Amino acid sequence: MFRALDSLGLAQSLPAALRRLMDLDADCAEALWVLSRSRGRHDLAAMERDTRASLAKLPAARAAVAALFSADEQALLDRRVELVRMTLSDADAYDDLPSTRPRR
Repeated sequence: MFRALDSLGLAQSLPAALRRLMDLDADCAEALWVLSRSRGRHDLAAMERDTRASLAKLPAARAAVAALFSADEQALLDRRVELVRMTLSDADAYDDLPSTRPRR
């Protein structure tokens, strides 16, 4: 959703709602980072619990951001989100994490 908002020039005017959504996104990124680290250094059960809680909040946070736009802008955003999703690979989830790629 962030890439779609940015490409449409809509991300700049969404302070609180966008911040909440970005915080949830950061929670998910943190979970990916922890999973790429060596086992035993982190409480994986706690990370799973926290990640599941963040994932459960995502639909409401996305809806709050979408509600800030007109119906036409929402429709445009929905179409752009689908286009962006089609171009993303699994590895793209790791793009903003410092020197982190999934270990195989």
